[in-house]
Amino acid sequence: MQMLLERKVLTLRNIFLYFAVVVLPILVGFLALANMVEEQYRAGVETAKQDLDLQSARARLFSTEKHQIQTFAAALIKDLQLLEKSPQTIASFVDHIDSWYPDGCKWLFWDENGRLLDVPSRHILLGQRNWQFMMTRLMAQHRLLASGAELLKDPVFERQSIAAMNILQKAMGEHKIEHVSWSLDNPMLLSWLGKPCYFVWNMDVESYRETNIPEKIRGGFLLMLYPEKFSEHFWIKRMIYRRTKPRSGLPHPIVAVNISERSLVVQDPVIKDQNLWQRLVDAYVGRTQSSFEFENYLARASVTDEKSPVRIISLADISDLQQTRSALLYRLSYVALLLLILSSVLLPNIMRMESLAMSLRMRITAIFAVAMLVPIVSLVSIGNSFAYHEENRLKESALVKMRAGFEALELRYRDAPRLIEGGLYEDLKSRIKTPLTNDAVVTAMQSAAEEGLFKHYIITDEKGRFVTTNWTTMDGALKKSLEMVAAKIVRIDSSLGGRPSVVDAAIDEEVEQYMQLIGSTFDFSRPTNLNYFVFQSTHMYFMSIMLKIEESIGNLFIQLPDYYLEKRFAYDEFTQNRMALDHADTDKSDLPAELFFYSNFKAEKSIPEKSPLWSKLREVFERAHRLKAEENGMVTIEEETWIYAIKPLSSMYTQSFTPCLLTSTRPIEARLNSVKMVISGLASAALIGAIILSLVLTSSLIGPISRIDIAAQQVGNGNLNVTLPNMGNDELGRLSETFNDMVRGLREREKMRAYVSESVLEAIQDQSDASLSEGRRVEVSVLFSDIRNFTGLSEKNSPEQVFALLNEFFGGVEPIIRANHGRVDKFIGDAVMAVFHHSEPEHHTLSAVKAAFAMRQFVGELAKNSRFVGKSGIDIGVGISTGTVLLGDVGSSRRKDLTVIGDEVNLASRLETASKKGRHAKIVVSGSTFKHIENFVEAELMPFSEIRGKEQSVQIYELISLKASAVLDPDKT
Repeated sequence: MQMLLERKVLTLRNIFLYFAVVVLPILVGFLALANMVEEQYRAGVETAKQDLDLQSARARLFSTEKHQIQTFAAALIKDLQLLEKSPQTIASFVDHIDSWYPDGCKWLFWDENGRLLDVPSRHILLGQRNWQFMMTRLMAQHRLLASGAELLKDPVFERQSIAAMNILQKAMGEHKIEHVSWSLDNPMLLSWLGKPCYFVWNMDVESYRETNIPEKIRGGFLLMLYPEKFSEHFWIKRMIYRRTKPRSGLPHPIVAVNISERSLVVQDPVIKDQNLWQRLVDAYVGRTQSSFEFENYLARASVTDEKSPVRIISLADISDLQQTRSALLYRLSYVALLLLILSSVLLPNIMRMESLAMSLRMRITAIFAVAMLVPIVSLVSIGNSFAYHEENRLKESALVKMRAGFEALELRYRDAPRLIEGGLYEDLKSRIKTPLTNDAVVTAMQSAAEEGLFKHYIITDEKGRFVTTNWTTMDGALKKSLEMVAAKIVRIDSSLGGRPSVVDAAIDEEVEQYMQLIGSTFDFSRPTNLNYFVFQSTHMYFMSIMLKIEESIGNLFIQLPDYYLEKRFAYDEFTQNRMALDHADTDKSDLPAELFFYSNFKAEKSIPEKSPLWSKLREVFERAHRLKAEENGMVTIEEETWIYAIKPLSSMYTQSFTPCLLTSTRPIEARLNSVKMVISGLASAALIGAIILSLVLTSSLIGPISRIDIAAQQVGNGNLNVTLPNMGNDELGRLSETFNDMVRGLREREKMRAYVSESVLEAIQDQSDASLSEGRRVEVSVLFSDIRNFTGLSEKNSPEQVFALLNEFFGGVEPIIRANHGRVDKFIGDAVMAVFHHSEPEHHTLSAVKAAFAMRQFVGELAKNSRFVGKSGIDIGVGISTGTVLLGDVGSSRRKDLTVIGDEVNLASRLETASKKGRHAKIVVSGSTFKHIENFVEAELMPFSEIRGKEQSVQIYELISLKASAVLDPDKT
């Protein structure tokens, strides 16, 4: 019975050991690796999700009528090169378009001189003569014709073009014919003959000016497109069918569905499953997030119109990720099962074989170490998961900071007109010489315009008529509106304080009506301020300044195109580097974000002009500018990885520059490396600790018997220096206690001698602080500084004031010494002793000299600003000596100081005293110091060289000033 009970206990113990040593480690390892596979899968899904977010934003834009018409018009020039074809080819193309979409489009085509082409097609707009005047006037206003300026000044052409526009206006209905000029590469929904239609006109350009407006053309066209002639959802279908074309910007398949009717609008041709859209609608309705997994896809929906039931769903194929995950999990399961089977079969035999040769100590150690693999593997798995999430968190944190930077840029740009208008006005005022004449004003304005302060200036007389201007190509409507406003301003300035007349009220009403006609208004209620104004599609700023020349009141208008302000803002932000400064004040652990500006105009240079960033991210910049959306990601430049964020500023109307923020990933990599090092260290420490703990546990079991055996043998051989530790209250404990009592009296004296001897030896052998306790020879520069006439200051001021002055003095010089890589050794009354002994980034002699000059500068400011310094002022002298001294601990066991001792310390003190006779900076250095810095300072040899305490004369020098080369390291030049 007893034997059966022992076998049962043995079996339960073996089962427990099997699960603890074999099953549990394999299970934990399997779960840890499976978690890593799942993390890898989630990372791939997250990447696909980011791609879908970008495509969703693009699909929302690309599916709109306006964008589709705009890209179609651009493709006629860039891709088809339609304007380079003959009129017969153009007519064939127009008729082909009409065969697809009957009566959907009307056209006009013209050559490089603005003359309408005779295209033999019935789909060309009627009223060719009127359209000829209209388009010639538009291109002349945009400076697209060689004779444009002369045409605009020709009164005959002016009458004919206005008459033609009046005829065309009748066909436009409620919309203004002037609005056609705003549709340059910008489709506008107007009306023609009572039907709504999109107007867009474009040109084949050869070059661009600074504003990206073409200045030389090879021809152009005008397109009227009637949306009612196109089928429902035509533009969505066109976008999806053209998705597979190069540079479409839509890499993933798209399905458009009507969720209200649960019907299909259009399905991407690459999707072969014709019933997929039905399951997709069910999944979309039952989703819990904006992005959701659907079969082998990750889906993301976008809405073109909030009132429309149509949803455009982009699908990213993640079947490869799913298959990879399934395959890896299957292999892990297979390996884990195989290990369990092998361990079940082989482990018992191995244990029986090894039990004959393996000691009890080794068996316990091995079992304990294997059992510790469970928490170690768990720790590694958790650590890897933490590192992955920490990397994502740090990257997202960097993006959040950069987005905050973009918000700050937005706010600063909105304030830009207010910040520069005062300086601009004062600059202009300072340029105009007195007495004030028209010629003086014109000369000053031309000079300012040439320097780029503004683009155009206009001088008007008392009736608002233009007297002088450099704006020769101004639009007629804009000119008329400025003349009317100028007359109003002059009238207000002339009759300030008087009662308004009926005539004035009628003029004001006429001005207001005209402004409504051109769709904008001038507001010069705040003279000398920059006022925003938009005319057609041109954004600009105007400043109004009253002029009084020879008792006649006129007006001066200063005009800045919006891109002038944008360029100035971009340059100021880049040069002032506010992003790095703001970042440096908030978070010291990260590198500051670097700000760049990409020029969207070909004739303008990006800021900075040369950067590998422009070539690497050109497509990203162009996409962000086109979509007006943020782009972010990673880019490697010169073997360094950066996180970039690109976002057009919505406050910039012209958007001639797109800001980009870069943040280095070095802090993220350093953080991840530290996390991995901590994880590796903890895992290694846990493994080592397990082995050590198992050895300790084994020793606690078999150690007492071994000790008693060894001790008995030693006593039998006459060795009385054996002591057994307390082994508890059991039999071994009582045996060890009896053994100790037997030999205690014989070995007490020997034990005491041995104990004292070992303690003393341990104290002698402990050399951890020997170099500092005994002193260590080092080369240093010692700086002594003393306040001049401190005794007089003490007599003239109360002790409290003297105490405050010393604190103010010491509080200022200590940071200076520390900033120059030195340390304050001690404060001695009103004196300071500092030590410099580094060699990087510059030699300690140069650091000591820089600190001395900085201290002199600080004392000069202290003498001016401190309320504790009287009329007598305050001054200091400085002595610096370089040489070898002893560096070490001085003091008792309870109180030690790390200081330097040597002749150079005394010499520096004597040099400080000698500085009283100096004639310049009162900074005196020894010859050993001067030989290190002679190329970096202006100095003169002092006329005396006897130093108290020195038997031989010493060459000493008084420093005058630092040279420009003092920033260099003297040992490296």
